[in-house]
Amino acid sequence: MSHATARREQTTPSTPHRRRRRRFIIGVIAVVILLIAVAMIPMVLRLIDDPAASDPVVGVDDVGMQGSAFQPPVIEVPPGTAVTWTFDDGGVEHNVVGDGWQSDVQASGTYQRTFTQPGSYPYACTLHVGMEGRVEVVDG
Repeated sequence: MSHATARREQTTPSTPHRRRRRRFIIGVIAVVILLIAVAMIPMVLRLIDDPAASDPVVGVDDVGMQGSAFQPPVIEVPPGTAVTWTFDDGGVEHNVVGDGWQSDVQASGTYQRTFTQPGSYPYACTLHVGMEGRVEVVDG
């Protein structure tokens, strides 16, 4: 056996070692994929169960934010009502964006908008997929 061949045999990992290493890498990749999938479950559930499609809560003019969701997601108010969104989701930043109106991005405080005309006013937080709501303005 030549000197070069002997050196190559010493530095080349054994076949069982390579298999163990390959299994370890595949295992790590599988765990990472599983963790990503589990982390996405709440977002997927929100997309499947559109909160903005639910029945409105009547007589409420304050919308909170909890768990990256509007609470309640749909409200019904008469014309002239000032609706207040309260940013209090444990320091998580949100915004409220409707057609032609929007709040600043904020983690605390409030945003208020007065709805003068009957109609359906959908809105969303553009920072969180599936975080949607709706204001229904209905004559008494």
